Amino acid sequence: MTMVNDVINGIAKKLRTVCECKIYKNNIPQGMEEPCFFINPVSPSCEQQLGTRERRIYPFDVVYMPKTERRDEIYSVSDKLMLALRIIDTGFAGKLRGRDMSFEIVDGVLHFMVRYDFSIYQKPQLDNPMESMSVKGELKNER
Repeated sequence: MTMVNDVINGIAKKLRTVCECKIYKNNIPQGMEEPCFFINPVSPSCEQQLGTRERRIYPFDVVYMPKTERRDEIYSVSDKLMLALRIIDTGFAGKLRGRDMSFEIVDGVLHFMVRYDFSIYQKPQLDNPMESMSVKGELKNER
């Protein structure tokens, strides 16, 4: 499984605590059931850091499609998302903190934006690693 899929699965686990409705991780099918969530990664990026360290940045647009276009329902769900997506649990990086949370309502649909950042370290690939090494050592007599 890839890292972005682990983050998506962590978000989906938290969404189940917000509302018992369908959660779409890929494309939204025709004839979808409302209310529902759609988890959409938005331009993930990677920044090279010192050595073999990388900074991964995963912004998401969590879309909530309500059953009705009532604003009070949408505001209620947005408040719950602020709390639920604050910290998610992933398999590879443990717990991740959500950053830069915001939301907007477009055509009666809630778009909740959140970003998860983390660093990874990749072991360097050695071209010719040592196979064995022998060490001989002695102690000097102290006077």
